[in-house]
Amino acid sequence: MQLPRPDIAALHAFADKAGKRGADDTYETMIELLTHWLQRLVRAGAGLDPGPDIVEGEGAAMRRLAAGGSLDRWVEVWEKISQTTARGEALNTDRKLVILNVFSMLEAVASERAGA
Repeated sequence: MQLPRPDIAALHAFADKAGKRGADDTYETMIELLTHWLQRLVRAGAGLDPGPDIVEGEGAAMRRLAAGGSLDRWVEVWEKISQTTARGEALNTDRKLVILNVFSMLEAVASERAGA
C-alpha cells in the first residue's frame, strides 16, 4: 500500500482476501507483519536501525514517513491498531472492517506527516 494515498480498490481487494472466512492464517500474518513494520518505522524515526529492508526501499520509506516531528502520532496509531485488532477478535468483528479501519488510521497519520 502506498501511503499517504493508498489505492482504494487494491486495499478493498486485499481486505476481501485477508478478511474472508477461513483466511485466519492470512489475517493473522498480516496483523503480525503490520505490527512489526510499525515497530521498525518508529525505530527508524528515532534514528535507530530498523533492520534490513524486507522489500527494497522500505527503510527509506519508513524514514520519510517518520520524518517531520515527534513520533508520538506513530506510537499512538501503533497502540490503537493493536487495540483495534484485539477488540475485533474479542468481539468477532468483520475482519475486512478491521483491516480497512487499520489502514484508515495509517493513512491519516501518513497524511499529517506529509502535509497532505
